[in-house]
Amino acid sequence: MKWKKGFLLTDLLFSLLAVSLMVPLTITCLLCLSGGVKKEERIQDEIGIAQLRRYLLCTDQMEVGDDTIHFDKKNKQMCLQLSNRHLAVTPGFQMFLDNIDDVSFEEENSRIIMTYWKEGEERKALLYEE
Repeated sequence: MKWKKGFLLTDLLFSLLAVSLMVPLTITCLLCLSGGVKKEERIQDEIGIAQLRRYLLCTDQMEVGDDTIHFDKKNKQMCLQLSNRHLAVTPGFQMFLDNIDDVSFEEENSRIIMTYWKEGEERKALLYEE
């Protein structure tokens, strides 16, 4: 049996063809995945807001400020505020939303509405309604 030394031109052409077919497929897959991350982030925000609503249902004597909500929970004074780009309840540090640029709260007609900015986009959410 005789061994061939080196590559043939046809082998090189088939390799280039295979690579050229895989590059557009790879780019398409990566673009699809990047859109899914944005969608997943919105879903995570909705989950965090739903958890925050449930958390605030069990509270007493809420005082709404421009950027904080002070309330009593189990006879402990708690505060919901933005800290290091996280919307969290202190004392302790229970996070509900992350990567938040700014947040504000307003009370109108027995409702608490949260306005928050994330990646330059303004978003609103109803937190509490009596």
